[in-house]
Amino acid sequence: MDVVPEWLDKAFLAKVLQGGEDKEPKVTVVSFSAKPAIAAGDNFSSYIFRVLVQYRVGSATEEESRSLIVKLPVKEGLIFEIAGQTQFYSKEDVYYEELLGKMIDKIKSKFTAKSYYSPIKGIIVLEDLKPDYFVADKIKQLDLAHCKLVYITLAKFHA
Repeated sequence: MDVVPEWLDKAFLAKVLQGGEDKEPKVTVVSFSAKPAIAAGDNFSSYIFRVLVQYRVGSATEEESRSLIVKLPVKEGLIFEIAGQTQFYSKEDVYYEELLGKMIDKIKSKFTAKSYYSPIKGIIVLEDLKPDYFVADKIKQLDLAHCKLVYITLAKFHA
């Protein structure tokens, strides 16, 4: 899907950045741009968009900028049918909305992207890590140093 969904607009993004519809301080989205975050064919179960948002918080005149990842499920085809049978999408929502925050609190270490409030059920909004990190090549896999980092982080849950 190369076309940005109609609901991905200033109102949606303001609610995301506020953390809810009735939360304070209010956020005013000045502008945003959205584009596919991955190449066609790199993902089969969802559409992923990278969204750069310019906004103001409360009565501030200074603009802030944030890059977000917006992930929405595929709504047609075999993948959609299989995902529906396994409740794949609802399990992913629970992970990001409920479990992830508890996991970060438990080990007192940030090991993944921040999850944001989403005003639409089934839509996942995450911090975009691309500006500060890199995506590992799924063909080359991880080198030893990065494997050690993964194991060190996993070990914190067993300590």
